[in-house]
Amino acid sequence: MSFDGINLKGRYKPETDNIIEDFFDPILTESKTYYRVAGFFSSGVIKSLSRGLSSFIKNNGKIKLIVSIELSEKDIEVMNMGYNEDKKILERKLFEKWGDIETVLKNDYLEALAWMIAKDILQIKIGVRYGKDGALLPPEKAKFHQKFAIFVDENENKIFIEGSINETKSALESNDDSFTVMRSWGSNWEVPVVKGAYKEFLRKWNDNSKVDKVFSFPQALEKKIIRKYKTSTKPKPIINGKENEITYGNLWSHQKQAVDNWIENNRRGIFKMATGSGKTWAALVAIKQILTTDDRVVLLTPTKPLLEQWSEEIKEVFKNPKIRKCSSDYKWKNKLGTFISSPTKKKKFILSTMNSAIKRDFYKLLNNNVENKNLVVLIDEVHNIGSEERRKFLKRVKADKGRLGLSATPKRYNDPIGNEEILNYFGKIVKNYSIEQALGNVLCPYEYYIEFVTLEEEKLQEYEELTNEINKKFQQIRSKHPSKKINEIFYRNKGESLLESFSLLCIERARLLKKSKNKLNNLEKLIKNSDKTLIYCEDEDQLEEVAEICFRMNISTSKYTSNSIQDYKSGKKVLNRFENGETNILLAIRCLDEGLDIPSIRRAILISNTHNPRQWIQRRGRILRKSKNKKNAIIHDFFVLPYKKKEIGSKDLNKAEKKIIESELERVEVFRKNALNSDKLLIKIDNIKELIEL
Repeated sequence: MSFDGINLKGRYKPETDNIIEDFFDPILTESKTYYRVAGFFSSGVIKSLSRGLSSFIKNNGKIKLIVSIELSEKDIEVMNMGYNEDKKILERKLFEKWGDIETVLKNDYLEALAWMIAKDILQIKIGVRYGKDGALLPPEKAKFHQKFAIFVDENENKIFIEGSINETKSALESNDDSFTVMRSWGSNWEVPVVKGAYKEFLRKWNDNSKVDKVFSFPQALEKKIIRKYKTSTKPKPIINGKENEITYGNLWSHQKQAVDNWIENNRRGIFKMATGSGKTWAALVAIKQILTTDDRVVLLTPTKPLLEQWSEEIKEVFKNPKIRKCSSDYKWKNKLGTFISSPTKKKKFILSTMNSAIKRDFYKLLNNNVENKNLVVLIDEVHNIGSEERRKFLKRVKADKGRLGLSATPKRYNDPIGNEEILNYFGKIVKNYSIEQALGNVLCPYEYYIEFVTLEEEKLQEYEELTNEINKKFQQIRSKHPSKKINEIFYRNKGESLLESFSLLCIERARLLKKSKNKLNNLEKLIKNSDKTLIYCEDEDQLEEVAEICFRMNISTSKYTSNSIQDYKSGKKVLNRFENGETNILLAIRCLDEGLDIPSIRRAILISNTHNPRQWIQRRGRILRKSKNKKNAIIHDFFVLPYKKKEIGSKDLNKAEKKIIESELERVEVFRKNALNSDKLLIKIDNIKELIEL
């Protein structure tokens, strides 16, 4: 690896040179290190330089890249994957699929970018400019604009280039960009220039520059320094011949990985992916890869509205599919058997609510009319199938062609038996795509605001009395079942009067916090300028109280309740009125916790929350879907305190009072962690912890 023998020109320009073939390919082939500073970067450059880079990588070359703060959504997502995914898994997938390095770089440059980062072939830092006063400049002025590169061979010879060329595919192939070339072994005036440029790069890389500051990619992502120069929503259908459909090719990279992992795992597994990150498309494309006309797909949902939503989604992936719906809204028992068994060239889907699927008629008709080898089971919000009654379906229906579960939160709360049954059926989680990975890429960022309220004095006394009763019951349970874990006690002794009375007391105590009247007193200031706001209430009584407040303030509302789930058409009208702007506020209880797609929601007010983390996560995900003109979402969360915040430090809190605060802090910490205003909230939360000596 030596630059000896390479004839270099003093300047390269598109008018007279093929920049890639004449310069980059031969220089990269002989380089051991490539130092690069660029105003813009795009992953397409990997495809453009695939020939030279393949030799560079085979020679164990290393790239150190400093780029400005603007990157595409796709590149941010893939870079993040490179820093978080297992390099061996990435490598195996790429090379099993494409074979040699050059083919990988040329045909799958996005995944190749992730692999290069994971293998430490490529290190990326994000550069920002600072003013003379040492302060970070405004975003438009903070961008890096320098463009130079240094190539080093095994003899430490250096080639320095500088000009208008960025590290992008268009700069190399389309733009009218040129650059000059200088050598460390060149003329008397070249040598000091190259030496100075090399020192300048090292200063920047080591963050010793007086006017620039650099961050590793993960740091820049965490500090929210990176800006996206291209936004995208969920994948759009593409034209494929006469067909308008979602395909593997236009999925996001994390969706492709989910599809590949599922197929590699013998078509078994669960997609644990953040709400709004594309579980639906990934699941349907995964099934499309394996489906024949002899196969049948059974798709289960927890609710009727979700069933109807899936029916529409299927039509965007499959051409003219045959769909049979099974719920209390449809007469399916006399027709299901014939639908399953009759031959067709179209793909067939049986869509059912979970409650209909556990009926004897359903699984009997299913098992009598299709062989296990031709059956695929897809379950949305898969945690719901783990309940004692619903998990019977998993015992009765064997789907050998494929089993796929979907959920942002597949683990059931305090239900080890249900969790075990789900994993026994599906095997394991084959793709985990977290909220941290999704935010800013496929989900919009959010601001989080804590609304402190004080529990009414009489309710505080009631809370303390209930806590004492709960503690007594708990000790009785422990005495009766001394050697078992608490979760196991509840699920192996269901119906026991002592356990039931304990549970009722816990529910009653929790409702005191959820239904604090002081929450409603503080609500008015939050809804004065409401637009596209979702308010979560505890029950229909509280919902009506909120509706009354809105009515007095002349604010229009829509109510999505359990009736909206049972009557799909009326529920759809409620959501349409909200989406169309006829109403400003959407009031809901638990009915909107899961599944339904309402991307226009800009703000959520959480009057009521449970101690179940699954509910918090699902509710947060409900408002983070991207939508036109929606830069970020806003969440207001009511935090109940036993006394006014300024009084807490002077109080000697008892266990019940501390318990109120601790139970609220758990949720707040989860929400705070990924919020845009996380640092400011941390001060508030630490202050509360100090006051209660936590």
